[in-house]
Amino acid sequence: MRFLKGVAVIILFSICFISFNIKTDKANRIIIYKTRKNYSNNIPIVLSQDKKQIISFPSPSDIKSILKPKKLKKGYFLDNLGISRNTVFISLSYSEYSKLKQLPSEADFKKMIIDSFPFLEMYDCGDRYQFEKKERQINKIIKENKLSQFTKIL
Repeated sequence: MRFLKGVAVIILFSICFISFNIKTDKANRIIIYKTRKNYSNNIPIVLSQDKKQIISFPSPSDIKSILKPKKLKKGYFLDNLGISRNTVFISLSYSEYSKLKQLPSEADFKKMIIDSFPFLEMYDCGDRYQFEKKERQINKIIKENKLSQFTKIL
């Protein structure tokens, strides 16, 4: 009986640990940003830190309009795809990209980059699960000029 209680405790601890790791994963972070131009309909891709290699891009089959960034107050956008400081935007729209039958080559992707330094500001607003109504709550924070409470990325 004591053995079973010990196993149960270990299992519960493991579940809590795994759940914590899932919820704090980068994909669950809220990133908001402001760009030099409106690229909200352009596909983002991620370059290496030196901007010489493409390290991440979405699959055309994964692109849905729900992944487009949400417009917030004062020109900010709420990321839904996983951008970072090394993200750039290409000339293809979400609609055009989703219809591709074959991925562009790295050279073709590079030719499609429309802005190598698109961001004016970027903030990590923390875990997605801390907000019940994230757009409304973040817009309130933006309106009240309280973005400094978040981690500034750029």
